[in-house]
Amino acid sequence: MVFTVLGIVTGLAASHWIQNGPGPAMLPGTMQAGNQGLLLGIALLAALLAGVAFVRVRRGYADTIARDAVTALYTRQYVDEMVPRLMARDDRGGCSELALVLIGVDFLDDIRQRYGDRVVDEVMRLVGRQICGQARADDLPSRFDDTHLAVFLHCREADQAVAFGRRLSMLLSGQQLDWHGDLIKVTVSMGIALRETGESMEQLNARAAARLAAAAGPGQIVAV
Repeated sequence: MVFTVLGIVTGLAASHWIQNGPGPAMLPGTMQAGNQGLLLGIALLAALLAGVAFVRVRRGYADTIARDAVTALYTRQYVDEMVPRLMARDDRGGCSELALVLIGVDFLDDIRQRYGDRVVDEVMRLVGRQICGQARADDLPSRFDDTHLAVFLHCREADQAVAFGRRLSMLLSGQQLDWHGDLIKVTVSMGIALRETGESMEQLNARAAARLAAAAGPGQIVAV
């Protein structure tokens, strides 16, 4: 839309230039001043629209870099940049308001061996879509690595993070992936760690990973 308007404005300016000539000496008195003002206004508007278009293109490019192509969640690189800022904010306030929900898709290696990487991508896309639907504006859902997803939740109580995990499990329980007639049931296990004030991102990740590893079976949520 911006480029269309910019093209129209540029066309009007070019048409005016052709009809009235390039030099102000060809225009008498007040008409000369009026036309110069019109040309200046058109030039300023064109420059403004070009600036808006440039900002939109840059934002679109930045969003593409920040999002995982398969899951549409934030990339690990983006999260590694943003989460320390949230931690620093909480530490200044003396109260942690961040929890990490680390999510592993159950039997993912078995799915890969039987169906291949393409189906694994479809499974991760399905889980990512459900995570996006549950995450709030203050949360950071991300593709943690090739086999794990993560959500950095804005919350103060572990019970809030557990409730998020249960909602996600419930939503996935009503869905399955149809692959050439095979119905693939998708379940996830989760490890949840509520950040302590002053705790580093590495320490928080390690605690959540340990709790995910402690999950006794598929669909389990370990938060303590």
